[in-house]
Amino acid sequence: MKRLLYWAKDYVHMTRHGLAMYFYAKPPQQYMDYVVAGKCPIIILPGILSRWAFMKPLADTLSRAGHPVYVVPALGNNLLHIEESARIVRALIDEHAIRGAIIVAHSKGGLIGKQYMEFYNEDERVVGMVSLATPYTGSAMARIVPHKAFVELDPNSKAVAQLRSHTKANGRIISLIPEFDNHVWAEKGSWLAGAFDNIVLPVQGHHAIVFSRYAEAVVQQSIDRLVAVR
Repeated sequence: MKRLLYWAKDYVHMTRHGLAMYFYAKPPQQYMDYVVAGKCPIIILPGILSRWAFMKPLADTLSRAGHPVYVVPALGNNLLHIEESARIVRALIDEHAIRGAIIVAHSKGGLIGKQYMEFYNEDERVVGMVSLATPYTGSAMARIVPHKAFVELDPNSKAVAQLRSHTKANGRIISLIPEFDNHVWAEKGSWLAGAFDNIVLPVQGHHAIVFSRYAEAVVQQSIDRLVAVR
């Protein structure tokens, strides 16, 4: 019964912010205007079916902390293939000459971020990633969702297998894991072997973790930890 309640509350977050994201086509000017010296650039990567603005509350917090915050409008609702999406991220980085960045990603966004770091980051423009509720070993839930974009999230997909077999980026990734994840159906959840750190947070829900004040603070701490060892 408790898990059903967690699921319901999580879907309140999903619905509320899933609707709100359509009101923000462009990021606030503050994302580029308010920058504190020494704060690394942040690249926001949302999950499947989500536009960048789904993560706007977290992005706003990082901007107020003085980070220049970049979003990737070309990803749309994040229904493209992981490989294609990683190339789009690279194009954004080249366009804006971004260096020393940290990716902050939710769910599928973490797979895109890892794809980028494994195959498109030879010049180390990105120095690390903080992911929230990312299905690094896939999610069995993908098998019951009637949409082709979810195929890549199947534990047996080529995309997941490729990312599991390439591990050089793992040591620069901090994976934040909710105690209960209603969308990542996998034995080890969002656990990433060889990660810089795997942190289980007292948060219930796949989407709720994006909007948790506790998770927000851990994201900021994790960014600082990754930057300190770059």
